[in-house]
Amino acid sequence: MPEDKPQRRSRPAYALVYAAMIPIIQEIGRDLGYAVAVHGSMATDLDLLACPWTEEATDPETLIKAISERFHCIYQESHQTNPAIKPHGRLAWAIMFDPSDDYAIGGPYLDISVMPRNEGCRGGDGA
Repeated sequence: MPEDKPQRRSRPAYALVYAAMIPIIQEIGRDLGYAVAVHGSMATDLDLLACPWTEEATDPETLIKAISERFHCIYQESHQTNPAIKPHGRLAWAIMFDPSDDYAIGGPYLDISVMPRNEGCRGGDGA
């Protein structure tokens, strides 16, 4: 029997806040060698995908720490471990804005997946 997913609050204002955050997060990613894209509706959380883009891309933890510090967020331990291991080696973090918020009933949060760096691959010009 599949496990029931917790219901999360959907607020129209969340999308506005998330939209304002996206260019800042993308700049942090770019500075650390990542391309960052949105891959969700922004109705409940901000789903992001970060892909290593340059040879100098930092480790995923450095990226997550920089984003968390910029927005004064925390890593929330919940029903999954931070980071959760996903298909193809992707690592996913749930990052909460309010440390007292209960993830299961949840307020706004970031759901950031980071694709792994391929240390053995040397490619083009990084563009």
